[in-house]
Amino acid sequence: MSPSVPPSDVYIRYPIWAKITGIVSILLVLMAVVTYSTSMQLAELKDELSILSQYDIPLDGMVNDLRYYNLAQVLTFERVIHIKFSAERDPAEQAGDAAGKALGACKREDLLAALQKLHQQFPDRNVWESAAFYLEGHCADGTVDAARTLVTKALASPEVAGNPGLVGLFTSLQAELDGLPPLRASLVQLMQTTIDSSEQQTHEQTTGVLRDQVDEDLRLVGRQVAAVSQQMRDFTVAEAARASALEQRAIWINWALTVIAAVLGFILATVLAHNLVKPVRQLLTGATAVKNGDLDTRVQVRTSDEIALLAQSFNYMVAGLKEKEAIKATFGQYVDPRIVTALLAGQPLAEAGEKREMTVFFSDIAGFTSLGEQLTPDAIVRLLNYYLSAMSRPIAEHKGIIDKYIGDAIMAFWGPPFTGKDEHALLACRAALQQLENMKEVRRSLPDVTGLRRGLPNFDVRMGICTGPVTAGTIGSENSKNYTVIGDTVNLASRLESVNKYYSTHVIMAGTTFAAAQHGIEARQLDRIRVLGKSEPVEIHELLGPKGATPETALKLRARYAQGLEDYRRGRWPAARAAFEECLKIVPQDGPAAVMLGRVQHFESQAPAKDWDGVWNFDEK
Repeated sequence: MSPSVPPSDVYIRYPIWAKITGIVSILLVLMAVVTYSTSMQLAELKDELSILSQYDIPLDGMVNDLRYYNLAQVLTFERVIHIKFSAERDPAEQAGDAAGKALGACKREDLLAALQKLHQQFPDRNVWESAAFYLEGHCADGTVDAARTLVTKALASPEVAGNPGLVGLFTSLQAELDGLPPLRASLVQLMQTTIDSSEQQTHEQTTGVLRDQVDEDLRLVGRQVAAVSQQMRDFTVAEAARASALEQRAIWINWALTVIAAVLGFILATVLAHNLVKPVRQLLTGATAVKNGDLDTRVQVRTSDEIALLAQSFNYMVAGLKEKEAIKATFGQYVDPRIVTALLAGQPLAEAGEKREMTVFFSDIAGFTSLGEQLTPDAIVRLLNYYLSAMSRPIAEHKGIIDKYIGDAIMAFWGPPFTGKDEHALLACRAALQQLENMKEVRRSLPDVTGLRRGLPNFDVRMGICTGPVTAGTIGSENSKNYTVIGDTVNLASRLESVNKYYSTHVIMAGTTFAAAQHGIEARQLDRIRVLGKSEPVEIHELLGPKGATPETALKLRARYAQGLEDYRRGRWPAARAAFEECLKIVPQDGPAAVMLGRVQHFESQAPAKDWDGVWNFDEK
């Protein structure tokens, strides 16, 4: 039987799947944080790079173009003035060079076509000179306008508008660019006045004064352009440094978050693994203890997950095993433990009778009735319990099944499925020999067990053993059953136990038992008898001891007894009488020799019937 499973008293607060899912979720959140941080850092870096690519780099190029066009216009101015006062070169050729250089400086293909058309209409060289001067000024002023437009666009962009530092920088740059057109206009006007005065062939001293003013205005424009250029360089350096800082910050933040995620994940995984492995190890330790027979072990798991349920089931299982062991121990005092084990395991023994070759054993206390008259009831119970314990141990130790206790008598049997088919006879004989040894201790303990110090009774035991076919099965009513054996072999074993009284022996076995166990025991053939209720004679033997450990006196007695038995069966009475008399000289108290000597003496005075076959008939149980 198995105890029913009680309702669980463990509340699963944090299932294992929830713990694992929680750790994975935390790690995913950390990964999302890392990704979000990276995205934000990259967005800032993108804004910085966008400012550099859309505004800074184009503005820097425009400032360089402005410086170039401004210097080109000044050089054209110098060439025009030089042409006016030079007589070494052809004025038309020199004017063409100036116009060509101006065209190269402007780098605008659409204006080239316009100049060619202008030259066709006005072939005079002054047109070329004015055109070159105009083109370079136009390019410079256009560059300033483009730069101012780009700065205005930058100030309106979200990237710049959201950064106070950039707003201040572009506002300052806008102010610098706004100051260039007036300076440029003043410079161009002064250079045009100088050119006009040279065309009117004004005195060279006057022209020189104008040129000094031109130089002064040129320095003002140069400083203004240089200021714009310096601001652009500072801005470029600052933005590059800021982009680099953003990149480094993004790297460090990403690494920091990655390390935090790794450490936190490791800690959480370690805690979870510890929470899972520790109770599992406790369960393993408990299972090992149960395997080693410790049924008092209990597993204490202080978690609120499925492992706690498993631990509770384990503890309940151990309690069930302990209960089964208690049942086995209790019923083992009444029924053989192997039968109890088979029943508890759900393997009922065959209820239908089965024919098997087995060995059956009976034992009884000699003169127990008279013994009971000398003892109190309490002393009788103590003595019986002590005696039956001493007699039962050898049976269990030699794989025997105690079928029942009948007062002071014991019935037991050996055979399949509890023993091998070739060993049950020898096991029964060895158990009987061990019982004889245990009887010595029982006799020594009689005073303590019975409370008698004088007049101790003669306490002896008789045993009968028989091997043969039996019917084995579960016999009984619906409410009470017993796995037992029945048949002629059982009856004969019981009769042989009683025959010991006639021969004054302790252990008598059938010839079938001796034939099956003779390789491990020493025995002597006693007689051929016919018990009450049986027509077939039975050869009986007295068990003497284990093979190779029987005293020489017993072996010598056996040899002389065998010779006398042979003479007895052949009717040679004088020879038989001499043999049995010699046996009594070897062992004066030998019961079988005394019985056989008495028969011989009887047959010497009164011959047996002519059909006598040497078999002795018993007419009582």
